Amino acid sequence: MEFVPQSDAPPALTDRAAGLVLIRDGTGYRGYEAGRQLLSQFRLCAPLAVAMATPPVRALGTRLYAAAAPARTRSLGSETD
Repeated sequence: MEFVPQSDAPPALTDRAAGLVLIRDGTGYRGYEAGRQLLSQFRLCAPLAVAMATPPVRALGTRLYAAAAPARTRSLGSETD
């Protein structure tokens, strides 16, 4: 696993509003799905990642992430100030 700044990510994935961005096996993931994919890489967190993939949990998680991401960028002093 390699962490890189968002400025080094492919242009199609450099949406700061998306929050977390992950590229795994050449596929880009944003937001909630990026978090789920990241958790799936850790053996202890894999069951949680599987639960996060179920339709009701994914729907709720996506909505919660979308609501929390703007607050996160405001608190960090990003370009949304």
